Amino acid sequence: MIYIVSGYRRTGTSAMMKALHHGGLSPILNPNMEGVNLDDDGYQPNPGGLYEVGLNQYMDMEFQRAIPDGSVIKILFDGLPFLPHRGYKIIWMERDLDEIQASTERVDQHIRSTTKHVEQPEVKRATYILPFNCFKPYNQIDMDHVLGICEARSDMYVIKVQFSELIRQPKRVFTTLKLMGVPINVSKSAAVIDPTLHRIRKELCQGQQKQA
Repeated sequence: MIYIVSGYRRTGTSAMMKALHHGGLSPILNPNMEGVNLDDDGYQPNPGGLYEVGLNQYMDMEFQRAIPDGSVIKILFDGLPFLPHRGYKIIWMERDLDEIQASTERVDQHIRSTTKHVEQPEVKRATYILPFNCFKPYNQIDMDHVLGICEARSDMYVIKVQFSELIRQPKRVFTTLKLMGVPINVSKSAAVIDPTLHRIRKELCQGQQKQA
């Protein structure tokens, strides 16, 4: 069994990956996962790392076939239909659309701001591991289409997790995941979730936008 964290960007996929890692699963990631996490006046999009692999890995069937059983990897939703037939549990992260849009805008602004102050080779290194759909606008039809493909495949089992619930009740979320066959230490996973990192909330998306 391979465990996959998926969803759209800014839905808590990195936070979930980090929690599963600390809970006992072995993550598949790029060693430069901090490359797109440059500090900007104390702001980082993903404190603790992006927990991402690069574009080449996303598109490399041999890489996908070589993912070890029992490991966890983040593959954003576009990549899921192309996975070879194996056995997958997919933790599908969901978040309020207004929060996604506001958080996405904040991160895009952050990337533009930080890359202005570094050398071009560093910019390339920083953006190399961005997911291939990173700047694609949110489209619910695309999301539903991919989710339908995953739910129809006999080798995929989808578990939906709301980002807001992960923040508010992490122990409950990880208890549910364990009951559904994800082999983690619930307490260690829950302890990683930092509620202060829910920096854009639905109630703040109307009017003034804060960091996300």
